[in-house]
Amino acid sequence: MKNLTKRFPMLGSSVDPNKISLTIKSTGLILVPVVVLIARSFGLEVVDTDLVQVVNALSGMVGMGGVIYGVYRKYFN
Repeated sequence: MKNLTKRFPMLGSSVDPNKISLTIKSTGLILVPVVVLIARSFGLEVVDTDLVQVVNALSGMVGMGGVIYGVYRKYFN
């Protein structure tokens, strides 16, 4: 991770520049529902139960909260 954050400093955490920022981690988490939709569009069978919908909704909310917190921490701390 050190090489990645040295090459692209914006990916670094504002708390510890040698670690990936919370914003980048959370953005990856937000992509989980998108990956499920893409998998469905390619014909891969994804079980469409209430549990999958709840997990997608929770991961989206947690991911968005992480992005907001990460942006706040990056620019206001």
